[in-house]
Amino acid sequence: MAARQLVISVLGPFELSVDDRPLPMSGKRLRALLTSLALSAQRVVPIMTLTELVWDEQPPIRPRASLQSLVNRLRACIDSTVIRTEPHGYLLDVDPLSVDAVRFQSLVMEAKTAGRSLERPMLDEALALWRGEPLVDTGSLRLRNEAGPGLAEKYLAAFERRVDLDLEEGNYATIVADLQDMIARFPHREPLWVRLITALDLTGRPAEALKAYDYVRGRLADELGCDPSGELQSVYRRILQAERVRQYAPELLRNSQPNGDRIR
Repeated sequence: MAARQLVISVLGPFELSVDDRPLPMSGKRLRALLTSLALSAQRVVPIMTLTELVWDEQPPIRPRASLQSLVNRLRACIDSTVIRTEPHGYLLDVDPLSVDAVRFQSLVMEAKTAGRSLERPMLDEALALWRGEPLVDTGSLRLRNEAGPGLAEKYLAAFERRVDLDLEEGNYATIVADLQDMIARFPHREPLWVRLITALDLTGRPAEALKAYDYVRGRLADELGCDPSGELQSVYRRILQAERVRQYAPELLRNSQPNGDRIR
């Protein structure tokens, strides 16, 4: 009998489908166990690691027996053949790419060496896997705290790379709106502000770009007690200087002409 096809999604609310059919999983420890195994699909996860991830700061009195009982419950829910018992732990025997977090990271890595014609569509595919905060309801606070920030950082880096490609190619149509949406979620992420201010300037809105800089500078000072990064300050100075040149260039040009040839 062929193994059942599992698709596990943790880049947002937890979702599980088996043979293309959604399978609810209400038990938080079952979700924590499956997620812990899924993020390491095709690799053995030690018993102690699983116990710490599933029970957080309240481990059971008999960890090995309690974990074995939970594994048996999970096998009954999905497929007894996909969770293998190994000498020192357990292994989820599914295609790693059926786990959205694994697929996301694989696409981002491949995009780096795929060439310009393929890089952007691969980044689009990777970013489309995200539906919200990663590992938000997997039932394991420890897993969320340990793995979540790394996934979020890779997500932001992939988004910023896609913006850079659009800026380089002059595809400005949705850049500003997309950046504003992302900044609403990550207001202290300075590389996002660098790109927003740059995009505003490139789309002929330098006054808005300077206003955005003033806003983020005030917010960083008030909320984090720090100044903008060197990169952010450099972008601001470049736009400010260009604006001054545009503002004073006509007057300087008039003054540089002989009286009889002054521009009227």
